Amino acid sequence: MTDGTNIGGGYNTYLSGSEAPSINVGTQTKRRSRIPISPRKRAARANRRSLVLFGIVTVITAIAIVLGVNYLNLRSDLITSTSEINSLQEELNTITTNNNEKQVDLESDINYQEIYDKAVNEYGMKYPDSDSIVEYDGGTLGYIRQYQNIPGN
Repeated sequence: MTDGTNIGGGYNTYLSGSEAPSINVGTQTKRRSRIPISPRKRAARANRRSLVLFGIVTVITAIAIVLGVNYLNLRSDLITSTSEINSLQEELNTITTNNNEKQVDLESDINYQEIYDKAVNEYGMKYPDSDSIVEYDGGTLGYIRQYQNIPGN
């Protein structure tokens, strides 16, 4: 079947006399002819690329600097606000403590027995009886306006 002749060599090999169809292996590959670039044009192209790259790096660096400065300003504002909040909280705690102390002092100075004795003995006041309580419908407003005296029993 085969006479052992190897045509084409390599992966695309055809053995002459085999039953496989013959593959026309072209040894000619079409290459695009390159026009040599002059060193001057090559240097100009490299300079343009360098300028574009330099511009991109400059813009990125400027953006990074602006963002960094803004971050530092915001961080400084945050620290300042936090310290102001802490000082105001301390002031609030001090004022609340003083207020509570003054309230305790005021309440301790009140003599409820003396107030009762003066109201009953000097002003003639007394606790209400069941006869002195007058009930009436006040409406749904939640407050009352008195236009005349309440009638006595």
